[in-house]
Amino acid sequence: MFDQAIGPHKIIKTNPVISVTVPRDKEKKQRIANVKALNATELHDLLSKIKRDDLKLMSEIASTAGSRLGELVGLTFDCHNYQTSELKVYR
Repeated sequence: MFDQAIGPHKIIKTNPVISVTVPRDKEKKQRIANVKALNATELHDLLSKIKRDDLKLMSEIASTAGSRLGELVGLTFDCHNYQTSELKVYR
């Protein structure tokens, strides 16, 4: 963003964040490294334990499409193409 303001648009002369370093969270990296994904059997077992149909559907979409909660909540009927079985996430 700042490069655009400097270059083509000439709004500012220098990038004010050029020398900023992003702190690294070593503990977070370690936690992420220890995360184990579910295999197909484990996922099936987990989904089979969900009794509410609405939660089951949301969980199935989230786990197979990698959707986040906000994306799931934003889904409406017009997001689903029944002819092609496609689901479009806009929100």
